[in-house]
Amino acid sequence: MNTTSSLHSVSRKVSVLFGLGFFSTSLLAVVSPANAQYGIEPGFGVDDGSFRRCTEQLLSAKINQETALNACARAFKPEETSNCVTRIARSTALAPADVLTACRQVRRPLELGNCVVDIRKELESAEEATVLNFCRRSLLPERYASCVVGISEDTAIEPNPAMQKCIAAGDFYPAELDPTFLPEESTPLLNQ
Repeated sequence: MNTTSSLHSVSRKVSVLFGLGFFSTSLLAVVSPANAQYGIEPGFGVDDGSFRRCTEQLLSAKINQETALNACARAFKPEETSNCVTRIARSTALAPADVLTACRQVRRPLELGNCVVDIRKELESAEEATVLNFCRRSLLPERYASCVVGISEDTAIEPNPAMQKCIAAGDFYPAELDPTFLPEESTPLLNQ
């Protein structure tokens, strides 16, 4: 029996069990083999080992046991949270508890870790706590790090003003964008 037919069989059994015809379609959407092709996993890529590895990494980063247990248990992707903490803790002198707090507050903990490490590697004069705070505030931390490093490389701008400019870059409105061109035919529409 191939995977698709076994999924249909399970789907039929579940829909009979619950008496819901629509449930079979939603079940297939969740566990279909096509989802595996795109990296969508029914368990969200988390297994028992993820929680164990998370706890081990946090304990080795000098996080107290109770805090490590709570952080791993509450994390959507526990290994990403612990990898964020260990990556930042290895490359900075920040307190591991402060790093864990930041890693727990973001949607993309791996990107947060990369952001802090990348900015500190390129701009050594940047204050670690400030870098952590700005990277935590960014919705796209890796893009934010690219912005900070990019505008700082060829200019004499200091790290703090660069971080301020890049964090404010997310606060734009489409009306403030300069168009690349305006066709002559569209000019009357602007006046209406």
